[in-house]
Amino acid sequence: MPSLLTLPAELRNQIYDLLFIESCPYTCTTNDTLRSHQSLADFGKPTSLDGPTSTPAQPLLLTCRQMHRETQLLHLQRTSFTIGGLYADPEAFARLCTANLPQPLVKQLRHITLVGRINRLRALNESWNGVPFGNPHLSLETLVLVPRRPAQYDRHYAEIADLDSAHTLSYTLSETLKNLHNVERVVVRNEDECFNDVVWKVIYRSLISRLLRWGGKLCSCRFREGHGWFEILVDGRNADPEVYRDADTVFQRIMG
Repeated sequence: MPSLLTLPAELRNQIYDLLFIESCPYTCTTNDTLRSHQSLADFGKPTSLDGPTSTPAQPLLLTCRQMHRETQLLHLQRTSFTIGGLYADPEAFARLCTANLPQPLVKQLRHITLVGRINRLRALNESWNGVPFGNPHLSLETLVLVPRRPAQYDRHYAEIADLDSAHTLSYTLSETLKNLHNVERVVVRNEDECFNDVVWKVIYRSLISRLLRWGGKLCSCRFREGHGWFEILVDGRNADPEVYRDADTVFQRIMG
């Protein structure tokens, strides 16, 4: 009986592709959950296949050298790698990649989830210079942002603190989107209901308002939203208007 490795390369590639479909990165069409994720900081390290950094197709990488060689690029391209807010800084991200991935493999990354406190996320517009993580070799299909509250969080002044964070985040996002390149879409997620519904709406409304003041209908970004998330196509001029709306249309709907 033939084994997988005795099949023609074309058939093996088709099988690999089918196996990695289930590990495709986050899309807004499913239950607001990542179907596959792995910490970029742990890439290349031995892990338990039942551990939190495993992916549905990861056993292929550990089968043998040939299988690892044939599936590694798919793994990099299809997995949504998760990193902490510290690595929003280009220098920290570069050190992380140097420790875990040679430059040719960094180019294969397509989906990154960045989880960080809002003050860490300010690096997006302060030091990225218009490209993800300040790395011109990255060309991402999806950048997922999961904002967290500041480290010093006083619940006695929670509402004031959250509103301040909301405006900081919306400012950071709007300034980043003005000249962001090499990213197809940005998804912002309110995981674990970190912010209440009112604050989350303020974040979205303030983002749209800032982009309108910047460029209005000339802005190429297109938007859609769901419960606890919103998505921005960075250049959505050719997007389906029944699914994605321009800033002006979104603002009119928000303001009623």
